[in-house]
Amino acid sequence: MADFLTQLIVSADPALRPTRPERTKAAAALYARAAAFGKRA
Repeated sequence: MADFLTQLIVSADPALRPTRPERTKAAAALYARAAAFGKRA
C-alpha cells in the first residue's frame, strides 16, 4: 500500500521520477520476483 501511495506522489512530480535505467532495473526485479513466485506456486 505504501508503494502505491509513493507512486501517486512521485507520478505527480516529474522531478521525483526515477531515471530510465532505474525504472528498467526495478521492472526487471519485479519480473524476476513474479517469475520466482510463479514457480513456487
